[in-house]
Amino acid sequence: MGFSREFSAFAVFLVAMTAGANPLDSIPEAVCPAQEEPAPPPLPGEPTVQLPDVGPIPLPRPRPTPPKVPEIPDDGPDLSSTGIELYDRALRDEEPKSILPFWFGYPWAKIKTPVLWTRYLSESLRTNGRELLRTAPKDAELFCPNFKNLNDEQRLAFWVRLISLLMERESTYNPVRTYSGESIEYGLFSTGLLMLSLSSAKQSRFGCTMIQSNDDLFFWRKNMDCAVRIMSFFYKEDQVIASHSQVEPGTGRWMGLSRYWEPMRDNRLRGEKSRHLLMRSVKQQRLDWLEEGRGKSHPAKRDEIHKSRGEKSFGRILRLMNQMAFCPSGSPDDYEAPEPLPEIVPIPRPRPEPWPPKPEEPKIPPGCPPIKK
Repeated sequence: MGFSREFSAFAVFLVAMTAGANPLDSIPEAVCPAQEEPAPPPLPGEPTVQLPDVGPIPLPRPRPTPPKVPEIPDDGPDLSSTGIELYDRALRDEEPKSILPFWFGYPWAKIKTPVLWTRYLSESLRTNGRELLRTAPKDAELFCPNFKNLNDEQRLAFWVRLISLLMERESTYNPVRTYSGESIEYGLFSTGLLMLSLSSAKQSRFGCTMIQSNDDLFFWRKNMDCAVRIMSFFYKEDQVIASHSQVEPGTGRWMGLSRYWEPMRDNRLRGEKSRHLLMRSVKQQRLDWLEEGRGKSHPAKRDEIHKSRGEKSFGRILRLMNQMAFCPSGSPDDYEAPEPLPEIVPIPRPRPEPWPPKPEEPKIPPGCPPIKK
Protein backbone atom coordinates (compact mmCIF):
# COMPACT_ATOMS: atom_id res chain seq x y z
CA MET A 1 0.00 0.00 0.00
CA GLY A 2 2.83 2.33 0.92
CA PHE A 3 4.63 1.49 -2.32
CA SER A 4 1.66 2.44 -4.49
CA ARG A 5 1.33 5.83 -2.70
CA GLU A 6 4.96 6.70 -3.39
CA PHE A 7 4.63 5.53 -6.98
CA SER A 8 1.57 7.73 -7.49
CA ALA A 9 3.44 10.80 -6.24
CA PHE A 10 6.36 10.03 -8.53
CA ALA A 11 4.00 9.64 -11.47
CA VAL A 12 2.46 13.04 -10.78
CA PHE A 13 5.95 14.54 -10.71
CA LEU A 14 6.83 13.00 -14.06
CA VAL A 15 3.62 14.28 -15.64
CA ALA A 16 4.34 17.79 -14.40
CA MET A 17 7.87 17.72 -15.72
CA THR A 18 6.64 16.43 -19.08
CA ALA A 19 4.22 19.37 -19.27
CA GLY A 20 7.20 21.80 -18.79
CA ALA A 21 6.21 23.07 -15.34
CA ASN A 22 8.52 23.10 -12.32
CA PRO A 23 6.61 21.79 -9.33
CA LEU A 24 8.92 23.75 -7.00
CA ASP A 25 7.55 26.99 -8.45
CA SER A 26 4.29 26.40 -6.67
CA ILE A 27 5.98 26.52 -3.23
CA PRO A 28 5.39 30.02 -1.73
CA GLU A 29 8.55 32.00 -0.97
CA ALA A 30 9.16 32.62 2.74
CA VAL A 31 8.66 36.24 3.82
CA CYS A 32 11.05 37.52 6.55
CA PRO A 33 9.89 40.19 8.99
CA ALA A 34 11.30 43.69 8.50
CA GLN A 35 14.44 44.28 10.60
CA GLU A 36 16.37 47.40 11.45
CA GLU A 37 19.92 47.58 10.28
CA PRO A 38 22.12 46.62 13.22
CA ALA A 39 24.46 49.27 14.65
CA PRO A 40 28.11 48.82 13.72
CA PRO A 41 30.28 47.44 16.52
CA PRO A 42 32.49 49.99 18.33
CA LEU A 43 36.02 50.39 17.09
CA PRO A 44 38.58 48.51 19.12
CA GLY A 45 39.98 50.69 21.90
CA GLU A 46 37.35 53.39 21.47
CA PRO A 47 36.46 54.78 24.94
CA THR A 48 32.90 54.62 26.04
CA VAL A 49 31.72 58.11 27.01
CA GLN A 50 29.46 58.17 30.02
CA LEU A 51 28.00 61.54 30.83
CA PRO A 52 27.97 62.43 34.51
CA ASP A 53 24.74 62.80 36.34
CA VAL A 54 24.46 66.59 36.45
CA GLY A 55 22.53 67.92 39.39
CA PRO A 56 21.26 71.44 39.97
CA ILE A 57 24.00 74.08 39.78
CA PRO A 58 24.17 76.02 43.08
CA LEU A 59 23.84 79.75 42.83
CA PRO A 60 26.95 81.75 43.81
CA ARG A 61 26.86 83.18 47.30
CA PRO A 62 26.41 86.94 47.11
CA ARG A 63 29.27 89.08 48.34
CA PRO A 64 28.53 90.71 51.67
CA THR A 65 28.18 94.46 51.70
CA PRO A 66 31.20 96.12 53.31
CA PRO A 67 30.58 98.55 56.16
CA LYS A 68 30.07 102.14 55.16
CA VAL A 69 32.97 104.46 55.87
CA PRO A 70 31.90 107.10 58.40
CA GLU A 71 32.81 110.74 58.16
CA ILE A 72 36.33 111.07 59.53
CA PRO A 73 37.67 114.50 60.48
CA ASP A 74 40.92 115.65 58.91
CA ASP A 75 44.02 115.50 61.11
CA GLY A 76 45.26 118.88 59.95
CA PRO A 77 48.94 119.71 59.41
CA ASP A 78 51.60 117.34 60.63
CA LEU A 79 53.56 117.91 63.83
CA SER A 80 57.09 119.29 63.83
CA SER A 81 58.47 116.80 66.35
CA THR A 82 57.79 113.18 67.29
CA GLY A 83 58.44 113.97 70.94
CA ILE A 84 61.15 111.27 70.96
CA GLU A 85 64.72 112.51 70.66
CA LEU A 86 65.95 109.35 68.92
CA TYR A 87 63.42 109.82 66.11
CA ASP A 88 64.02 113.53 65.78
CA ARG A 89 67.78 112.96 65.40
CA ALA A 90 67.10 110.40 62.66
CA LEU A 91 64.86 112.91 60.86
CA ARG A 92 67.78 115.38 61.02
CA ASP A 93 70.09 112.70 59.52
CA GLU A 94 71.99 112.42 62.80
CA GLU A 95 70.92 108.78 63.19
CA PRO A 96 70.40 106.09 60.54
CA LYS A 97 67.03 106.19 58.79
CA SER A 98 66.66 102.47 59.45
CA ILE A 99 65.38 103.12 62.97
CA LEU A 100 62.40 105.16 61.73
CA PRO A 101 58.90 103.79 61.18
CA PHE A 102 58.50 102.43 57.67
CA TRP A 103 55.95 105.05 56.64
CA PHE A 104 58.55 107.87 56.57
CA GLY A 105 59.33 108.46 52.90
CA TYR A 106 57.17 105.51 51.85
CA PRO A 107 57.14 105.61 48.03
CA TRP A 108 53.91 103.76 47.24
CA ALA A 109 51.38 105.77 49.27
CA LYS A 110 51.16 109.34 50.53
CA ILE A 111 51.20 109.53 54.33
CA LYS A 112 49.92 112.97 55.30
CA THR A 113 50.93 112.95 58.96
CA PRO A 114 53.82 110.50 59.57
CA VAL A 115 55.12 112.44 62.57
CA LEU A 116 51.66 112.44 64.19
CA TRP A 117 51.29 108.69 63.59
CA THR A 118 54.72 108.10 65.14
CA ARG A 119 53.99 110.12 68.25
CA TYR A 120 50.56 108.58 68.75
CA LEU A 121 51.73 104.97 68.29
CA SER A 122 54.61 105.59 70.71
CA GLU A 123 52.19 106.90 73.33
CA SER A 124 49.86 103.97 72.73
CA LEU A 125 52.71 101.50 73.31
CA ARG A 126 53.56 103.21 76.58
CA THR A 127 49.97 102.97 77.82
CA ASN A 128 48.45 99.93 76.10
CA GLY A 129 51.58 97.89 75.35
CA ARG A 130 53.72 98.10 78.45
CA GLU A 131 54.24 94.33 78.36
CA LEU A 132 55.86 94.63 74.93
CA LEU A 133 58.44 97.11 76.22
CA ARG A 134 59.12 95.50 79.59
CA THR A 135 60.52 92.07 78.66
CA ALA A 136 62.78 90.73 75.93
CA PRO A 137 61.08 88.18 73.67
CA LYS A 138 62.42 84.63 73.57
CA ASP A 139 62.86 84.90 69.81
CA ALA A 140 64.63 88.29 69.92
CA GLU A 141 67.70 86.77 68.22
CA LEU A 142 65.66 86.36 65.05
CA PHE A 143 64.57 90.03 64.88
CA CYS A 144 67.07 92.00 66.95
CA PRO A 145 69.78 90.07 68.85
CA ASN A 146 70.64 93.10 71.00
CA PHE A 147 67.07 93.63 72.26
CA LYS A 148 67.81 92.83 75.93
CA ASN A 149 70.44 95.62 76.00
CA LEU A 150 68.27 98.31 74.39
CA ASN A 151 67.20 101.34 76.39
CA ASP A 152 63.57 102.45 76.65
CA GLU A 153 63.65 104.68 73.56
CA GLN A 154 65.30 101.98 71.45
CA ARG A 155 62.78 99.34 72.53
CA LEU A 156 60.02 101.75 71.68
CA ALA A 157 61.59 102.37 68.26
CA PHE A 158 61.84 98.60 67.69
CA TRP A 159 58.13 98.01 68.28
CA VAL A 160 57.01 101.10 66.35
CA ARG A 161 59.01 99.96 63.31
CA LEU A 162 57.69 96.38 63.57
CA ILE A 163 54.09 97.58 63.82
CA SER A 164 54.63 100.01 60.93
CA LEU A 165 55.86 97.10 58.77
CA LEU A 166 52.89 94.96 59.75
CA MET A 167 50.56 97.87 59.05
CA GLU A 168 52.02 98.30 55.56
CA ARG A 169 51.47 94.62 54.73
CA GLU A 170 47.91 94.66 56.04
CA SER A 171 46.51 97.92 54.67
CA THR A 172 49.25 99.82 52.79
CA TYR A 173 48.59 102.60 55.34
CA ASN A 174 44.99 103.06 54.21
CA PRO A 175 42.89 103.72 57.37
CA VAL A 176 39.57 103.00 55.63
CA ARG A 177 40.49 99.77 53.88
CA THR A 178 38.22 96.73 54.38
CA TYR A 179 38.75 93.11 53.45
CA SER A 180 36.60 89.99 53.43
CA GLY A 181 38.19 86.80 52.11
CA GLU A 182 37.03 83.22 51.68
CA SER A 183 38.88 82.16 54.81
CA ILE A 184 37.04 84.73 56.90
CA GLU A 185 33.63 84.01 58.32
CA TYR A 186 30.92 85.08 55.90
CA GLY A 187 29.94 88.70 56.38
CA LEU A 188 32.90 89.41 58.67
CA PHE A 189 35.22 92.21 57.56
CA SER A 190 38.73 93.13 58.59
CA THR A 191 38.98 96.89 58.79
CA GLY A 192 41.45 99.71 59.17
CA LEU A 193 45.21 100.12 59.41
CA LEU A 194 45.82 96.79 61.14
CA MET A 195 42.87 94.84 59.70
CA LEU A 196 40.90 94.26 62.89
CA SER A 197 37.51 92.56 62.89
CA LEU A 198 34.69 93.78 65.09
CA SER A 199 34.10 90.33 66.60
CA SER A 200 37.69 90.04 67.82
CA ALA A 201 38.01 93.68 68.90
CA LYS A 202 34.95 93.31 71.15
CA GLN A 203 36.32 90.28 73.01
CA SER A 204 36.58 91.28 76.64
CA ARG A 205 40.00 89.65 77.11
CA PHE A 206 41.62 92.33 74.94
CA GLY A 207 40.04 95.27 76.72
CA CYS A 208 39.38 97.29 73.54
CA THR A 209 36.68 99.44 75.12
CA MET A 210 37.30 102.10 72.46
CA ILE A 211 35.72 99.81 69.81
CA GLN A 212 31.92 99.61 69.94
CA SER A 213 30.99 99.37 66.25
CA ASN A 214 32.53 98.99 62.81
CA ASP A 215 32.73 102.76 62.55
CA ASP A 216 35.30 102.84 65.34
CA LEU A 217 37.66 100.56 63.40
CA PHE A 218 37.96 103.19 60.64
CA PHE A 219 39.43 105.75 63.06
CA TRP A 220 43.17 105.14 62.95
CA ARG A 221 43.79 106.10 66.58
CA LYS A 222 41.27 103.57 67.88
CA ASN A 223 42.54 100.95 65.44
CA MET A 224 46.12 101.42 66.65
CA ASP A 225 45.12 101.34 70.33
CA CYS A 226 43.13 98.12 69.99
CA ALA A 227 45.83 96.43 67.89
CA VAL A 228 48.48 97.24 70.51
CA ARG A 229 46.24 95.75 73.21
CA ILE A 230 45.78 92.54 71.19
CA MET A 231 49.54 92.29 70.60
CA SER A 232 50.28 92.86 74.27
CA PHE A 233 47.78 90.16 75.31
CA PHE A 234 49.26 87.47 73.05
CA TYR A 235 52.83 88.53 73.82
CA LYS A 236 52.23 88.27 77.56
CA GLU A 237 50.92 84.71 77.10
CA ASP A 238 53.64 83.44 74.74
CA GLN A 239 56.66 85.76 75.31
CA VAL A 240 57.54 85.57 71.61
CA ILE A 241 57.06 87.87 68.63
CA ALA A 242 56.30 85.16 66.09
CA SER A 243 56.63 81.41 66.50
CA HIS A 244 54.82 78.07 66.35
CA SER A 245 54.53 75.42 69.04
CA GLN A 246 54.72 72.46 66.67
CA VAL A 247 56.60 69.44 68.02
CA GLU A 248 55.18 66.79 65.71
CA PRO A 249 53.82 67.50 62.21
CA GLY A 250 50.21 68.64 62.33
CA THR A 251 50.33 69.68 65.99
CA GLY A 252 50.68 72.97 67.85
CA ARG A 253 49.44 76.51 67.19
CA TRP A 254 50.75 79.90 66.21
CA MET A 255 52.23 82.02 68.99
CA GLY A 256 52.75 85.71 69.66
CA LEU A 257 51.65 88.14 66.96
CA SER A 258 51.33 85.19 64.56
CA ARG A 259 48.14 84.19 66.35
CA TYR A 260 46.28 87.11 64.79
CA TRP A 261 48.25 88.58 61.87
CA GLU A 262 48.91 86.51 58.75
CA PRO A 263 52.12 88.35 57.64
CA MET A 264 53.79 87.19 60.86
CA ARG A 265 53.41 83.52 59.90
CA ASP A 266 55.95 81.40 58.07
CA ASN A 267 56.12 77.64 57.72
CA ARG A 268 59.81 77.80 58.61
CA LEU A 269 58.71 78.59 62.18
CA ARG A 270 57.19 75.11 62.44
CA GLY A 271 59.49 72.55 63.99
CA GLU A 272 62.93 72.82 65.59
CA LYS A 273 64.89 71.88 62.48
CA SER A 274 63.22 74.40 60.17
CA ARG A 275 63.58 77.17 62.80
CA HIS A 276 67.28 76.37 63.07
CA LEU A 277 67.69 76.64 59.30
CA LEU A 278 65.80 79.96 59.29
CA MET A 279 68.08 81.32 62.03
CA ARG A 280 71.16 80.29 60.06
CA SER A 281 69.80 82.02 56.96
CA VAL A 282 69.24 85.25 58.92
CA LYS A 283 72.76 85.18 60.37
CA GLN A 284 74.28 84.63 56.93
CA GLN A 285 72.45 87.65 55.48
CA ARG A 286 72.59 90.03 58.44
CA LEU A 287 75.76 91.89 57.39
CA ASP A 288 74.36 92.51 53.91
CA TRP A 289 71.08 93.71 55.40
CA LEU A 290 72.86 96.16 57.71
CA GLU A 291 74.86 97.54 54.80
CA GLU A 292 71.68 97.94 52.75
CA GLY A 293 70.01 99.76 55.68
CA ARG A 294 72.66 102.49 55.54
CA GLY A 295 71.47 103.54 52.10
CA LYS A 296 69.66 106.81 51.48
CA SER A 297 66.76 105.47 49.40
CA HIS A 298 63.69 103.96 50.99
CA PRO A 299 64.15 100.18 51.43
CA ALA A 300 60.77 99.48 49.80
CA LYS A 301 62.39 100.34 46.47
CA ARG A 302 64.55 97.22 46.75
CA ASP A 303 61.65 94.84 47.28
CA GLU A 304 61.64 93.57 43.70
CA ILE A 305 65.29 92.55 43.95
CA HIS A 306 64.67 90.49 47.07
CA LYS A 307 61.41 89.10 45.75
CA SER A 308 63.23 87.78 42.69
CA ARG A 309 65.45 85.85 45.11
CA GLY A 310 62.44 84.15 46.67
CA GLU A 311 61.77 86.48 49.62
CA LYS A 312 58.29 86.16 51.14
CA SER A 313 56.31 88.44 53.45
CA PHE A 314 57.78 87.22 56.74
CA GLY A 315 61.31 87.14 55.34
CA ARG A 316 60.88 90.77 54.30
CA ILE A 317 59.91 91.75 57.85
CA LEU A 318 63.00 89.97 59.19
CA ARG A 319 65.24 91.79 56.72
CA LEU A 320 63.85 95.24 57.49
CA MET A 321 63.94 94.70 61.27
CA ASN A 322 67.53 93.44 61.24
CA GLN A 323 68.57 96.61 59.40
CA MET A 324 68.03 98.70 62.55
CA ALA A 325 71.41 100.12 63.52
CA PHE A 326 71.14 99.29 67.25
CA CYS A 327 70.15 95.63 66.77
CA PRO A 328 73.60 93.99 66.35
CA SER A 329 74.90 92.92 69.76
CA GLY A 330 78.56 92.95 68.73
CA SER A 331 78.87 89.22 69.32
CA PRO A 332 80.32 86.98 66.59
CA ASP A 333 77.26 84.78 67.12
CA ASP A 334 75.17 87.42 65.35
CA TYR A 335 76.67 86.37 62.05
CA GLU A 336 77.55 83.25 60.14
CA ALA A 337 79.62 82.93 57.03
CA PRO A 338 77.58 82.00 53.99
CA GLU A 339 78.02 78.45 52.86
CA PRO A 340 80.55 78.27 50.02
CA LEU A 341 79.20 77.42 46.65
CA PRO A 342 79.99 73.88 45.54
CA GLU A 343 83.08 73.61 43.35
CA ILE A 344 82.15 73.20 39.74
CA VAL A 345 84.33 70.56 38.09
CA PRO A 346 84.37 70.96 34.31
CA ILE A 347 83.19 67.89 32.46
CA PRO A 348 85.60 66.99 29.63
CA ARG A 349 83.89 67.14 26.29
CA PRO A 350 84.74 64.46 23.71
CA ARG A 351 86.46 65.68 20.59
CA PRO A 352 84.01 65.77 17.69
CA GLU A 353 84.53 63.29 14.92
CA PRO A 354 85.43 64.78 11.49
CA TRP A 355 82.62 64.95 8.99
CA PRO A 356 82.31 63.24 6.63
CA PRO A 357 83.94 60.37 8.49
CA LYS A 358 87.25 59.19 7.13
CA PRO A 359 86.81 55.87 5.23
CA GLU A 360 88.59 52.91 6.65
CA GLU A 361 91.63 51.66 4.76
CA PRO A 362 90.95 48.26 3.17
CA LYS A 363 92.98 45.42 4.57
CA ILE A 364 95.44 43.97 2.01
CA PRO A 365 96.36 40.31 2.43
CA PRO A 366 100.05 39.59 2.77
CA GLY A 367 101.84 39.25 -0.55
CA CYS A 368 99.31 41.35 -2.49
CA PRO A 369 100.27 44.61 -4.21
CA PRO A 370 98.91 47.84 -2.67
CA ILE A 371 95.66 49.23 -3.97
CA LYS A 372 96.09 52.19 -6.25
CA LYS A 373 94.07 55.24 -5.16
